[in-house]
Amino acid sequence: MIVDKNNPNYIFICTICKTPKENIEYSIKRGARRVRNYSSSCKECDKLRLEKYSKTRVYKNLAKQYQIKYKFKLSIEDWNKMYNNQNGCCAICEIHQDKLNKNLAVDHDHKTGKVRGLLCQTCNTAIGLLKDNIEILNKAIKYLNK
Repeated sequence: MIVDKNNPNYIFICTICKTPKENIEYSIKRGARRVRNYSSSCKECDKLRLEKYSKTRVYKNLAKQYQIKYKFKLSIEDWNKMYNNQNGCCAICEIHQDKLNKNLAVDHDHKTGKVRGLLCQTCNTAIGLLKDNIEILNKAIKYLNK
């Protein structure tokens, strides 16, 4: 809603916070052909809404599906098959997904890109820090056995 037409910086009222703000406080709609091509809510309210949405399970599931499909070239069915074969547990420490703060990570060989399995964040990080090197891992095992 335009409050002052004489002002070159139009003043709109945000549909969420109901606060009058200048047009620079609003995002411009892409491809908008209307006289008012600004968002109906201010940038501040848009940011808060996006932050709230990004914490929802729906968003996290979409992000996970995107990563599985495009980064690891796995179908969701293949991921579910691996998850079921591992009984929903990390392939190394066997902690179940329900007891973890984050989703099981897709572990893969960095040289070939081949997927090896699903790991908890800790085990996946440990393997990465050991550079996926079996010799270093064996040395670590010998060290821990001392």
